[in-house]
Parts: sequence; structure tokens; C-alpha cells
Amino acid sequence: MTSPPRPHAHPPEEAPPARRAFTRVDGVALAGLALISVAVHAWLFAHTFTTARDSIGFAQLALQYENPARAVVAFPCTTVLDVVRHGEPPHPPGYPLIVLGVSKVVRAVAPPADDGELAAAMLRSTQLASMLGALVLVVPSYSLGRRLFGPTQGFAAAALFQVLPVSARVTSDGLTEAWYLVFVAFGLRSGVIAVQAHGVRGFFTAGVFGGLAYLVRPEGLLVSLTMGLVAVLSLLDRNAGVARAVRRGLAVTLGTALVAGPYMGIIGGVTLKNAAAVMAESVVVLPPVPAAGATLFAATYDPERDGSKLQWVPKAISLEATKTFHYAPLGFALLALPFAVRRLRTDPAVGVLLVMAGLNLGLVALLAAKVGYLSERHVLPLAFVGCFLAVHAMFGTRDFWRSIFGGPLTSPPATWLLYTIIFASCLPATAKPLHEDRYGHRVLGEYLKANATADDVILDPYNWAQFYSGRSVRGVPGDPPLPRYRWAVLEEGEKDHASHTKPRLTSAQNVSRDLVNKPIVALEWADPADTGKARKIVLYRQDAGKP
Repeated sequence: MTSPPRPHAHPPEEAPPARRAFTRVDGVALAGLALISVAVHAWLFAHTFTTARDSIGFAQLALQYENPARAVVAFPCTTVLDVVRHGEPPHPPGYPLIVLGVSKVVRAVAPPADDGELAAAMLRSTQLASMLGALVLVVPSYSLGRRLFGPTQGFAAAALFQVLPVSARVTSDGLTEAWYLVFVAFGLRSGVIAVQAHGVRGFFTAGVFGGLAYLVRPEGLLVSLTMGLVAVLSLLDRNAGVARAVRRGLAVTLGTALVAGPYMGIIGGVTLKNAAAVMAESVVVLPPVPAAGATLFAATYDPERDGSKLQWVPKAISLEATKTFHYAPLGFALLALPFAVRRLRTDPAVGVLLVMAGLNLGLVALLAAKVGYLSERHVLPLAFVGCFLAVHAMFGTRDFWRSIFGGPLTSPPATWLLYTIIFASCLPATAKPLHEDRYGHRVLGEYLKANATADDVILDPYNWAQFYSGRSVRGVPGDPPLPRYRWAVLEEGEKDHASHTKPRLTSAQNVSRDLVNKPIVALEWADPADTGKARKIVLYRQDAGKP
């Protein structure tokens, strides 16, 4: 007499997909993802008015690494190690070195004739470096989703993340996020494979990628910490054993130390970034209030407006996460959480994503609580993980939705229609030009290039115009002792309290407000469409020879 078949512990759709070798279908999927990435980022590159202000610092660092002796920094540099320690602005070397490599190609194709053209070429290089990272990201994104949820969901999740407005625009800008996410994704992929194979080697590889992510952004160590916690949690598996958990933890530590250790040794600590010191000192920093009508890309704590910090932090996280996920995917990601937790019993590798998301959420909450500031960029790693969960809620839990809504609403065509609607809803916001409201700084920079000399003082709190003029291409120079003119760049309506994030703001404001030695308005730029999205940007010129 045969015994009846044992019931499944979980619905069939929750079982981990079978491990398969790379197939032609995978090749087609990766080619499709590459086309999506190139199309989105090429469009944004062609519709960029200027890059983010942070990109100027990365361009300066790249040139400082190329020629340390010409670096314009407070501490004289003669070697690359000097730049690692004292380069300005302080930042890990990973992304600036990638920018330097890309810039060598850009400058070989179109050699710049002067420092002004060099500045423009370097900012293009920061963008192209990020776009290259976004293209590389499709490989670990698809592979990670394929390992956990199968090729269909892997493709859908990777494609969705490429077109999310915040993701697409940040990874098209001169910022670190693209390469940071590349190494995070490869690290998570290695960790998932290691857990599924019950091995140790993948933990070492994940540690290596955690170290590489750290060399791009200090919080890259979250990858290593994630895998360290996964190693500890493996003790809950009775068949794992303490010895294997210890070996896994040591493997992660060794992999991280091999990559991150030398940099930590050179700088004598974990990070040079000021944000870490601000958080450690519990100093509340209030960024400048945005212009009227401007899009708010960050949440800022105001005690008079927001009351208790404990109330503001979850509100700020919810607001920034909703915008970063572009609304609907966040809801689906939250719906998928119970299914992901249930799947831990059949595929513990899902825990790698959940632990990473939890740690990143904790870091975001700490940042918001300590610094009083939270931007969409801080929540982007959560959106990366969340895209896999959101797609799993749409595609991988079909039996559950069928039990509620019935067959027609959960058929494959209906599921793909829902996904397509969400995918298409991202495109209008994604396609908007980058930094159109800051184009005036570039116009002022070209004017300064033609009219200012090395004997003039340029007071540019934003550094865009000064950089485009070629003056600060390798760092911000000191003021000449006997200047001819003082040039001051100001955005109309700039608040005085913004001086902590713009060191020369007070000096520029003093020039504009000087009633004794009155400056002239040399040039001003306003939004040509008069949409109210941009402030007027004014260039003042003051005769420095007058008392």
C-alpha cells in the first residue's frame, strides 16, 4: 500500500527555481536589459544641462590622482597616496579613479584646448562613468533575480530598476550610486549563491565586493555586514553547525579586509567623509531651503514644523521611499514581504535580500535622526532590493492572488499588462532633462572664462561657474593678493543659513550688499521658459581696487 503524497510545505510558486546553466534565453534577456539601459541613459545624457554639484568634486579628485603635483589642495601633494589622504573633497578613491579612466578616453577623442574645455570634458566623463556602471549593473541584477525567482522575474526586476526615475536620473548623473550598486549587486549575488550551495567561498567573494563597494561609498561595508549576519543566522539551521558559521564569518572578514584594509590603513580610519563626523557628534544640519516651486528632492527636519524627531524620521523615510520607488512598486514590495519571509524555510538565500534591506533601513533612519536630512539617493539601495520583491508580488504569488480575485485577473497576460503600466508610468518623469534649473551657472562660467583673469577673485559658493570657467578644475585656488575685480555668483533669494554648506556664500553676499563699493551686475540668468522652477542667478563684479 502506497502512502499518500506529502503536501507541499509552501505553494509551488514559492519554491526556489531550479539552478540552470546560462542559456540563450538568458543572453536575450541581458541584451534586452542592455538596450533599455543604453536607451534611457543616452536620452538623459543628451538632455543634460549640467551635472550635479557633487560631480565637480569627483572631477577634481580624478585630476588630482592623475597629477598629484598640480592638485590645488590645502596639503601639498606629491604622490597618489597624498591624494588618497588629503585630496579635496575627501572621498574614497573608487569612483574618481573610474572617472579618470573614462576621461582619458574622452580626452583622447576630443583633446581639450584649455582648462575650461577640460572642465566640461571631466564633467562629461563623470556622467559617462556612471552610465557605464548602470549598464554593468544589468548583469548582477538579472543574475541575482534569476537565482532567487527565475529568469522572468529577474528580467522584470532589473528592467524596472533601470527606468525608475530616481534610479535612472542618479545613474545618469556624475554621482557614485551606479558603481556603488554594481558592487552591492555582485556582493548580494555571491552571497545568495553561497547560501544556496551551503558553501563558504561565496562569503569570501561577497566580502571582496563589499570592500569594493566601500571604496566607492563608505556604507558599502553594509554588504559585508549583511553576509556576516547571514553567517550568524545560519546557526539557526540545525544542520549547519557552528564550525561552518565561523568559517563563513571569517571568509567575509578576510575578503573585505583584503580590499578595504589598505585604504583604511592609508587614511588611518574608516572614512574621511564629514558626514560620519557629523553623525558621531549628533549635530543637526539644515540644508538650504529650496526655491519656491522647486522640486524637493530631500526631506529636511525643522523642529518648529515637524515637532519630535521620532515622529519626523518615519515620515521622512516613508516620503523619500515612496518617491524613490515611484509609488506603486513600493506597495507591491510591501505585499511581498510575508511571502519572502515564508520562503526562508525553503530557500534561506532570500534572507540575504531581507537582511540587506533591514540594515540599509536602519542606516537611513540613523542618518535622518542624527543629521536631520534624508534624500532619495539614500533610499536607492532599498529600492534596488525592493524591485525584486515588487516583481515577485506581481509574478510569483499568482496562486495567492487567484484565490482572492479569480483566474482572469491573475492570468499571465493580465500580470504583464499590470507590469507594463507600472513600467510605462515611470518614463515621463525619467525623461525630464537633468538640472535644467541650474543651467545658468554654466552660462556664467562661460562668461567668467572670457572675462575674468587669474588676478581676479571669484566668489562662487556653488562652484559650478568657477569650475566651468576652468579656474577650479584641479581644486579651488586661493585668492590673489592684489585682485583687479571680485566676481560673486549668487542665486536670488539664497538664505544666509546656507553658508555652512557653501563656504564662500557669506563673502559673495557681502559683495552684493556692499553699499560703499557698489558692484555692478555683470550678467544674470533666469529661467527662459519662466516656469518658476529656477531661481535667477546673478554675477556681480566689484572693483577690488576701490576702498
